Amino acid sequence: MFKELIQVTLSDIWNYAEYTGRKHGPDVLMGVGLLGVIAGTVMACRATVKAKDVVEEASDKIAVVHEQQKGTKTPNGTIAIVSEQESKKELTTIYAQTGLKLAKLYAPAIILEGLGIAGMVSSHKILTDRNVAAAAAYTALSQSFDQYRKRVAKKLGAAAEDDIRHGVEEREVEETVTDSKGKTKKVKKKVKVATDVCKSDFARSFKHGDLNWSDDPTLAMFAARAIERQMKERVRHYGHVFLNEVYDAFGWERTKAGNIYGWFYDKNDPFKYPEIDFGIGNYESENVRQFMSMEKDHLDLDFNCIDILSGISPREEINHNKPELEEVA
Repeated sequence: MFKELIQVTLSDIWNYAEYTGRKHGPDVLMGVGLLGVIAGTVMACRATVKAKDVVEEASDKIAVVHEQQKGTKTPNGTIAIVSEQESKKELTTIYAQTGLKLAKLYAPAIILEGLGIAGMVSSHKILTDRNVAAAAAYTALSQSFDQYRKRVAKKLGAAAEDDIRHGVEEREVEETVTDSKGKTKKVKKKVKVATDVCKSDFARSFKHGDLNWSDDPTLAMFAARAIERQMKERVRHYGHVFLNEVYDAFGWERTKAGNIYGWFYDKNDPFKYPEIDFGIGNYESENVRQFMSMEKDHLDLDFNCIDILSGISPREEINHNKPELEEVA
């Protein structure tokens, strides 16, 4: 019983260690790789100090060989000449011994740096494979969501599907209007209201103090639409626009996500990716209506950006101009 308990415990520990190792493998490999490169560099520096003595010793031996090749006076007054062949052999031996000593000095540093670089390369490969797998899963999920949207649009209509996706609901509001005779009366009208629930993490409020802001709602709306048109032209010209570029136009602080998300434009297929949209296209929306009537002092903007690094569109836009959508298998 006790033996089986130990086996089960060791198995659980091993499984947990294996899972943790796989999960944090890239971080561990990157850390070990960096330590290996740093340690190898330090060892190479220390080896260089020792190599100085090895090189000086070899230089002295080579100088002696060259002197012997010129000749040496004997006690009898004669000159003994060392042959060129013997000098070459001695020089070859000196070079070989010196190279072997230098190799022994630098070998640990080279091996350690090589292992460090291999660790970093392995970490990069694991992360690359994970990113490819995540992109494939994201694409599959996006395609599944697109199919779902098409089925909803086919059953309820494209406009209704779009309202559902954006959390838009129709409400009846009461407004005071003045007729041609100067008489005022209250009338009821239906407007579409977008709830705050549908806002993305990229949404921002255009307000007092921001770049290009005006206290006049008409001018502020004109400025927001002008920036939107400017970015549409920019994406057509450069092929891509990062979200941070939009934030810059409004004077907002940049974000890390703003360096990843944005918009793509394919000249060969202009409708492949969503067109830049700040969420202020409908004048009858509650957001725009409240801002233009000065019921609130800011304009809510929401951006339909995509993952620009992978080029994956999060969803396929429903074509509202088509009376009927294609059949979904």
